[in-house]
Amino acid sequence: MEKTVRLSRRIPVAAAVVALVAGAVHAASIVPPENLGELARISDAVVLAQAGAPRVSQRGIQAFTLTTFRVLEAVSGELGTGDRITVEAPGGELDGTMWFVPGSPRFEPGQVYLLFLSQKPTGEWLPRIMAYGLLRRVHGRDGSSLLTPLAEETGIQPFPRPDGILPEPIETYREIALLPHLRAVATGREIWDARKVLARSDQIPFEAQAQAIPTGCAFMSSGGTNFRWHAFDLGQSITMQADATGDSSLSGGGFAQVQGALNDWMGIPSTSMRLVYGGTAAYTMTCTSGQDYPSNDIVVFNDPCGDIADLTPQCSGTLGYGGASASGSHSFDTTTWWTINHWYMVVNNGAGCLGATNYKLMVEHELGHGMGFDHVTDSHALMYYMCCNTIDATDRTCAQYLYPGSGPTPTPTPTFTPTPTPTPPTSPPAAPTGVSASDGTWSDRVRVLWNASTGATSYHVYRNTTNDSGTAADLGSVGGVGADDMGAVAGTTYYYWVKAFNVIGGSPFSSPDTGYRATGAQPTPTPTPTTVPGGPPVPTGVSASDGTFSDRVRILWNASAGATGYWIYRNTTASPPATEIAWVGSPGYDDTTAIAGQTYWYWVRAGNASGWSAYSASDTGFRATGALPTPTPTSTPPPGGLAASFTFLPTTPTQGQQIQFTDSSSGASSWDWSFGDGTRSSARNPVHSYVARGTYTVVLWVSNGPSSSQATKTVIVAARARRHLSKR
Repeated sequence: MEKTVRLSRRIPVAAAVVALVAGAVHAASIVPPENLGELARISDAVVLAQAGAPRVSQRGIQAFTLTTFRVLEAVSGELGTGDRITVEAPGGELDGTMWFVPGSPRFEPGQVYLLFLSQKPTGEWLPRIMAYGLLRRVHGRDGSSLLTPLAEETGIQPFPRPDGILPEPIETYREIALLPHLRAVATGREIWDARKVLARSDQIPFEAQAQAIPTGCAFMSSGGTNFRWHAFDLGQSITMQADATGDSSLSGGGFAQVQGALNDWMGIPSTSMRLVYGGTAAYTMTCTSGQDYPSNDIVVFNDPCGDIADLTPQCSGTLGYGGASASGSHSFDTTTWWTINHWYMVVNNGAGCLGATNYKLMVEHELGHGMGFDHVTDSHALMYYMCCNTIDATDRTCAQYLYPGSGPTPTPTPTFTPTPTPTPPTSPPAAPTGVSASDGTWSDRVRVLWNASTGATSYHVYRNTTNDSGTAADLGSVGGVGADDMGAVAGTTYYYWVKAFNVIGGSPFSSPDTGYRATGAQPTPTPTPTTVPGGPPVPTGVSASDGTFSDRVRILWNASAGATGYWIYRNTTASPPATEIAWVGSPGYDDTTAIAGQTYWYWVRAGNASGWSAYSASDTGFRATGALPTPTPTSTPPPGGLAASFTFLPTTPTQGQQIQFTDSSSGASSWDWSFGDGTRSSARNPVHSYVARGTYTVVLWVSNGPSSSQATKTVIVAARARRHLSKR
C-alpha cells in the first residue's frame, strides 16, 4: 500500500520508540512473570478502571500520553473504588508530531481496562510491564463481560526466564471470575489457576481472536508508513556508542555485547548498511518527573533516571526501553518511508541476569528494530518475536531488501506487501437517539435503552434528579445499547442521558428521558440474551432442590431437542448477571459449591454446534443446614447399547505436549469433548495440549440422536522440563 505525502508540508519529527521490557507493538523485549497471578503480586496496584480522554505532553525529545482513569473496582493495592488516577505511557501525537511507541498501551476513552500498575517515587502511575498483561473489557458472544489482551501486546518479545519456567500466555478471561481470583492470589489466599477464569472459546468475540503475523519480511511502521534509514542510500554511516558507566550487573559492563551486536549486523553481505561502534562516552541523562530519553545515539545502562520499575529477583519485569526517531520522509522502492535519524537504548538495573550471550542477542534484536525491522514469522530468525536466535537467512534477505548494496531501487526478495490498515475515525460518533427509560416496570431497576450510533465503540449512561446534564452522574460504560440502573431509589424520578464514544472522543449528550423504579414488588426480568440461529430451544421444567440434601443442590430439567450440552447459571438474587457454574452433556446437575442455608436462583441454557438458547425460567433452591443423607448415585444404562468411553496418550503429559484422545464408545454418532481448560472439540479423536500444568477433568459426551452418555477421566499435566540458557 503506497502512502502519499504532501510535499508542501514538512513531515515533523516522529519517533518509533522500542520498549525493552523483561519479557509491544512489535518491538518490546520482556522476561515475563510466570502468570497473571505473579503479575498481580509484583504490581503496586491492580484495578478495573474506566479511561477518560487522554492528553499528550512533551518532555525533552519525547512525548508521552497521560490518561485519567476512574477506578471501578480495586483488586489489590491502596486505591479504592471511585478514585481518579493518571496513568502515564510513552508515545502519542502532539501538534502534528507523532511519537510511535511499540509496546506502549493506547487507551480509548470510555473503555474499561484491568490495569497492573507501578507507582514511581514521585507519585506517577505507570503500567507495570508496558502493555503486557493489561486487559480490555469486551462483550462475549453470549453477552458476558470478558477481559482480553490489548492489541499492543502482540509484538512483545518474551525472553526465557532464568529459572527455566515457561510462562503462561495472556489470554481472554471471564471478568466475574478473574477479579475475585486475582484478589485472593494477590493476598496469598489462593494459588493462581487459569482454569478457573479462562473464557470458553465459544464466548470469545471474533475481534478478540489472535491475528496471524504476516509472512516474509516485516518493517516498523506508523500510520501505514514504514521506517528506514536513508543515510545508507547516501553512502553515510551511523554510529552507536555505549555509556562509559557500563552495566554493573554484567561482567565487562556490556560494552562487548553492544559492539558484538553491531558487528553481527555488519556481517550480512550485499547491503549498504554502515554501522560503527563509537566506543564508550561519558553521558549524563537529563532526568525529569516523566519518562526520560537519551538525546545522543547511545546505549545507557542502569536506568539512571529511575524510569523503570526494578526487576524482580527472578529477573522478571522491564529490561529497558529504546528506539529510533524519524524526521521527514523519502522514497524507496516506489513507496514513501519515514526517514530514521536517531536511535538509542536505556537498559534497566540488573539486566545482566540474562547472561552475556542473551544480553548481546537482546541488544542485537533491538538494534534491528532501530534500523526499521519488525518481527517475522520465521521461528529461527533473530527478528522472530521470541528470544534468542542468531541472524539467519530470513534476517539476511530482509536486510538485503531494505538496505540493498547496489542502490535504493531494489528488486525485492521477497516482495513486501504491507497489511492494509483500516481507516481510523476522524471525529467522535453522533449522539445516540431513541433514549428510553422504564417507568415503574420493575421494582429493582430502571432499564435504559437507545439506538446505536455509527462508529461507536462504547456508551456512557448519565443520571440526574433534575433536567441538567452538566451535573449528571456518570453511571459507567457499556458496549451495547442498553443498561440497567440498579442503584436507582424506588419512587424517585430520574433523567437519563447517553453519550457515544470512539477512539477520537465522546458525542454530545443525547436527549433525556425520565424513568423510575417501582415502589411495589414487581417481577424481575429474566436475562434474555439473543438466541443464535439454529440453536436448540429453551430448556423447560427447571427444578432446584429445596433442602433435600446437605451437601448439594440438585438441578433437573427437560431435554431440549437437538441439544448436545447445557450451561447452568446461578445467582443469589433473581437478577442478572448470573454466574456460569457448569456445563453438562445431559439434563441434571448437582451444585456441590452451594453454601448451606443460602437460597440461589438457577437458570439453564441449551447448546449445540449451531449456537445456544436463551435462558430458561429460573427456579430457587438451597442446600440444607442439617446432616441429611447423601444420595447414592444410580446409573441408568443408556438405551440402544450407547456407552461413552475413551483413552488418551501419553498418560503423563507435560505442558505444551500434544495428547491424543481416542474415542472407544459404542453406538455413538456424535461427540462433544470438554478438556477442563475452557476449550472443547466435536472431533471423534481430537488432539489437545495444555498451556499450564495442573489437574484437568476431561469429559466426553456422546449421542446417537435420542440418547446420550458421558465418560469422565482425570488428566494430570506436569511442568515441562526446565530449560537452561545455553550458547547457540
